[in-house]
Amino acid sequence: TVTNLWSAYGSDYDDSVGHGTAVGSLIIGDNIGTAKDATLMNVKLYDSVAGETSVGNVVTAFSQVLAHHNANDTTDVKVLCAPWITTQNDLIDSKVMELNAANVVVVAAAGNKNQNVNTFSPAGIEEIITVGSHDRNYKITEFTNTAWDGGSANTSMNNFGAQVDILTIGEDVCYAVSISNTVYSAGSGTSLSSG
Repeated sequence: TVTNLWSAYGSDYDDSVGHGTAVGSLIIGDNIGTAKDATLMNVKLYDSVAGETSVGNVVTAFSQVLAHHNANDTTDVKVLCAPWITTQNDLIDSKVMELNAANVVVVAAAGNKNQNVNTFSPAGIEEIITVGSHDRNYKITEFTNTAWDGGSANTSMNNFGAQVDILTIGEDVCYAVSISNTVYSAGSGTSLSSG
């Protein structure tokens, strides 16, 4: 089930780019979702792949998620998937910590910039789950932001001080491209890993 919660574009919740559909299909998709019985609350922050949004929109979106959580059973753990990064921002990080303290587990993409994840929000927050990518051979993808030397997982996995908590498949991942549960494509990136 998908329910619209908040959009930076008024009543426009359509996914004109496909990023949200792709990540959402990995979470609740009929054929490929890992949590098929979950309810996905749609929050639209961006309107293009390389789009921009304001810090205010991010904080407002997170506030709406928190308000929804607080209006429902707060003892039920909820998960917020943030399949994007932005330059580290104290306001965003503070709101994420507020969600975390309220029993909302935040799962964030590490990012695809091959840079230290600590310089990005929300991925650089230690208290959340930050997800990097590996390929089918379990080698860390070259695009995954890492706080170690960027070597492969089997030779250089010294992760001391890194905010990357887990690595999952992030290369050639099959995902849904439309409302149909029979149309799929494949792509790569930590956004797909976070889903």
